[in-house]
Amino acid sequence: MVRFIDNTCSDEELHTVERWLAESPENSRRLFELERTAMLAGSLRNDSRTRNRVYTKIKERIEKEEALRRRTRRLSFIRWGAAAAMIAGIAVMVKIFVLGPSVNMVTVAALGGNMEVTLPDSTHVWLNRDATLRYPETFAKTERKVELQGEAYFDVTRNPNRPFIVEGERMDVRVLGTQFNFNSSLETLSTVSLIEGSIEVTPRTSSDGIVLSPGQKATFDPKTGRMQIAQANTILDAVWRDGIIPFTN
Repeated sequence: MVRFIDNTCSDEELHTVERWLAESPENSRRLFELERTAMLAGSLRNDSRTRNRVYTKIKERIEKEEALRRRTRRLSFIRWGAAAAMIAGIAVMVKIFVLGPSVNMVTVAALGGNMEVTLPDSTHVWLNRDATLRYPETFAKTERKVELQGEAYFDVTRNPNRPFIVEGERMDVRVLGTQFNFNSSLETLSTVSLIEGSIEVTPRTSSDGIVLSPGQKATFDPKTGRMQIAQANTILDAVWRDGIIPFTN
């Protein structure tokens, strides 16, 4: 799991993790919690005061586990217990010192193919293969925010008082109620294709968003840091959710 999170696992280990994730949604949630804990623990590098407090408590926990190991001599069991205690201790301390009040998050991943997800506000999302969506079990009163990695089609339930926000790898999309296709990936160009309604697209490199009209497509190029808007047959960008592959020439 550690090697998977920091992208150092082998191909065989990667397939093992993928099979484990496909077994149940609970496994995906467990992996997400580990990833979030690792990310937040890493963020402590910028806060020396909190970091020292966390490291002191971790050291104390390790010393207690070592003392217990010496007393019992059950080496393998205690090693696993120490590791579990360290992970639990880091997670709890990060939660207390960094997160504050917790929000239960749900992670879904379309590892085996396309999948449809219904969010707490009845918004429908279709995830393309290998896409990942993270969202809270209960949306906030002021906004509905989700995180996307990969490609997804959104049919957003309209609510003018609670904007729907999709945070992508390089662009964010803000909507009230609409249908659009969002391809958010670090390996390719990021694109947003509007089928119906109105959305505001904002690249992470700028604080100014651009409002799209139906039939328009926004493309962000990370090499130039620029976003282009063009007319397109945006419906074709979303036919993958019906198992259709469009060909040109």
